[in-house]
Amino acid sequence: DGAEPELWSSRAGELLRPTDDLASSLSAQQQFLEGYASVRDEQYARALPPLWRSIVLQSRAAYAYNALGFAYVGLGRLAEARQAFDTAHALAPRWSYPVHGLGLVDAREGRQSQAEVNFQEAIAVDSGYMEPRRQLASLYVATSRPKDAERVLREAIARDSTDAGSHADLGALLFDRRRYGEAIEVLGRAIRLDTTVMDPQVRLSLALSYLNRDAAAMTVIQRATAMRNADALSWRTLGFLKRQHRDWAGAVTAYGRAQRLDPSAAVIADELGRVESGTLARVAESRGWSTQADRYYQDAIVRDSLNPERYHALASFYFAQGRFDEAAVATRRSLALDWGDAW
Repeated sequence: DGAEPELWSSRAGELLRPTDDLASSLSAQQQFLEGYASVRDEQYARALPPLWRSIVLQSRAAYAYNALGFAYVGLGRLAEARQAFDTAHALAPRWSYPVHGLGLVDAREGRQSQAEVNFQEAIAVDSGYMEPRRQLASLYVATSRPKDAERVLREAIARDSTDAGSHADLGALLFDRRRYGEAIEVLGRAIRLDTTVMDPQVRLSLALSYLNRDAAAMTVIQRATAMRNADALSWRTLGFLKRQHRDWAGAVTAYGRAQRLDPSAAVIADELGRVESGTLARVAESRGWSTQADRYYQDAIVRDSLNPERYHALASFYFAQGRFDEAAVATRRSLALDWGDAW
């Protein structure tokens, strides 16, 4: 029959169409996952092409528009981020993620009131989604509402006691408000929930140090610097604690490591310079190199002119050299900076 090839061709087309749709769907998913992984890795520019390819293949995929919005936020392209989140929200009105994204855009644009509304809406839609709670707390901190921020974070922890991020944020808030005893407890829980995050460990070590629990503070920060993802801040904190213990060589080593991890950080270079100047001055003095010691002590003061200990060290050096008038001047400068220094 002459019509038979045409019939089989039509039938084959019917059979292949679902397969084509499935292939398109799988390709869209693959492109989305590639783009989403880049967003998670904070490689926002790299995320854009696969996310757009995913959207071309599946134009009504809210999750792809949502990921696209976060990529644009990361790039600071807020108008495009808002458009992507608006589209995701229109496609999935009862999904909290795009509403949270709109809150982020509002916060970045300085529209705090609208950001607060969007974060609260995202929480109402999905009370188990912790990120808008944390962002709402951050917004309250930025707008000088620390009590509201603490309330939101405690509510988040009550809702999910295993969320390390909420514990870390609450611990940071308590730390910044100098409630170190409470901060120690909360930061300790944050670390037990997620041992890989640096900030809670840095803050915990400092809180312990401020409460004169020096051995515990040193244990925490040394454990942090031994981790694979130890960053410049953790090594800088170790340097600071070494300075507090007058372990000058240890401080120089720690600050040097911090500087290698973040060569552009001027504050690290400055702190390293202060420690090195003081250390060199003490070494020169111990070896009888009075001229070099004098220069190093003066250099330490230039680098750290508001630190009474610098003038104290210089005064002690002058006194040992029999340069009593100069020792008296350095002593007065030290006392002017710290009247509580009785030596």
